[in-house]
Amino acid sequence: MRYKSVERMKPIGKHSLLGASGEISDFQEILLYLNELILYDSMWDDGNSLGPKEVHNYLTRVMYNRRNKFNPLWNSLILGGVKNGNKYLGTIAKITEEGVTIHQPYSLKTYWEFSTFENPAQGAIGSW
Repeated sequence: MRYKSVERMKPIGKHSLLGASGEISDFQEILLYLNELILYDSMWDDGNSLGPKEVHNYLTRVMYNRRNKFNPLWNSLILGGVKNGNKYLGTIAKITEEGVTIHQPYSLKTYWEFSTFENPAQGAIGSW
């Protein structure tokens, strides 16, 4: 690590913990977005607070929005937390060939070279 005094894990609200890799300045911008979200949520003063799933969905939308504007945030994020006894773990990948959101049930790469994908009509009963 180049900067040893920089923390890459931050608590988000009462129920979540966010970890990041990638650009520190982009991570700081994400934290500004999240601080604003948590502040806005707490202003309602309704006794509810954002859980890890809501924070994960928000981060997914932020990262997607920035990618679509061709001004991406160069981070890979992992968010975990527990709210009301429900555990949650989700990741958000930066722009790569695997640049997708992964959450439970955890997704795996599909191997498209299987014979079923090459000729799906083979062995089918009836006519198309």
